[in-house]
Amino acid sequence: MKQTLFLLFIFLGFVSVGFTQVNEQVAKAAELCAEKKFDEALVQIDEGFKSNDLNSDPNAWYVKGFILKELYKQKEANQRQSNYRYRSVAALKKAREFDTNLEFTANIDAALQFIAFTYFNDALLRSAEMDSESENEPIDLYKKFEELYKGSEAELKDLKVEFNSKMAEGHYRNWIKNTEDNHHYTLCLDYYSKVLGLDNRNCTANLNLAIVNYNQGVYMIRKIGAQTDMMDLIAIQDESVKKFKSAIPYAQQAFASCTPSITNYKVLMFVNRALGREEEFLRLKKESEKKFKTN
Repeated sequence: MKQTLFLLFIFLGFVSVGFTQVNEQVAKAAELCAEKKFDEALVQIDEGFKSNDLNSDPNAWYVKGFILKELYKQKEANQRQSNYRYRSVAALKKAREFDTNLEFTANIDAALQFIAFTYFNDALLRSAEMDSESENEPIDLYKKFEELYKGSEAELKDLKVEFNSKMAEGHYRNWIKNTEDNHHYTLCLDYYSKVLGLDNRNCTANLNLAIVNYNQGVYMIRKIGAQTDMMDLIAIQDESVKKFKSAIPYAQQAFASCTPSITNYKVLMFVNRALGREEEFLRLKKESEKKFKTN
């Protein structure tokens, strides 16, 4: 299976945290931010909330959210259950709620967008590690990303394609550990189908759906042994043929619409052979050897 890790690196410069309406402790916290003394800044802003009526002040909430975001980057960037990140989102949402004049919208949204992509990256990384017990964790992380995301619909579509592709790969890796259990096999197909729902010409999804269905047919045939009952043998053969037939349209789509490659040829070749189309197998084999000069 082709594996790609899509990591988005959001480079945000230091965001100004100076404000028009100055509260002494908020201003001091902002100064400490400029000096990158974020632990001290957090103490200052928390004291400000305790001693002043700042609960409806978007300035104060933004400063607090910014500080917590920076502490997350410094101390908990590798922790998927980071308390700093969680608290930062809560504070920034408060800032957005009370920013009725939209004075701080750009800064608030930039901070939330940064945090959104940290959730997206964590979702991708978790999909590469998941097993049956943790398979919902990347989904939860991705949902947090979508809740915060404020970019374009076109970009979001691409991100959905990448997430669903990574989830399909994760389920494929789990399925091949135990091909007798169809749970991960079914989810692998589901996630690749979601990719095609967003982009029906997606090369990776079409090719991998052909491979997954073909492999399932092969695994079924491998279960046949000398002791297999004749009726069971016929049933297994029928089911395996169904899988090979399911693979062929995906293999053809990948072959027709994607950049020619030896992999595309091999997948289409062997699916045809599995269906007894030996002439087509030999034609593709000869063509691939000529095109790629293989032996």
